Amino acid sequence: MSLWSERIVAALSSRHPLSNSEVIDWSDLKEETFLLSQWDPGSDLRNLILKKLAAPGDTPKIETWDASNERVLGMLEAGLHVSIHCESWTNLAYTGVRFRELRDASGPSHITFTACWEKHNKNPALTRFLETLRQTHHPTALT
Repeated sequence: MSLWSERIVAALSSRHPLSNSEVIDWSDLKEETFLLSQWDPGSDLRNLILKKLAAPGDTPKIETWDASNERVLGMLEAGLHVSIHCESWTNLAYTGVRFRELRDASGPSHITFTACWEKHNKNPALTRFLETLRQTHHPTALT
């Protein structure tokens, strides 16, 4: 069940040449090294980078760290690499870090958050939780 979708933003040092652009095209990041957390949604963001920038014989440079997203943003302050995050992270203030919308020819990039469960699981707590999802998100999405 799809719950919500968020735009993807680039996070980069305020000293980075692209930090003055309001919108960044994915192709502008082709030569960058990406710094990501291995924590959620790190693997989904990694897959998005590969989808947008990988080409035959050319793989984007991605460093995945066992560190929180907050720590990754702190590392960006030092001017190292770039990162991508969900739009909700733009509400956080990190000195020296700027967030910029990422686009390609089809427009802004998004990531969708979903809920998954096993249909045969009849746990009462799960049943109540799914009912709450039915009421608050997409009432026709669950059958």
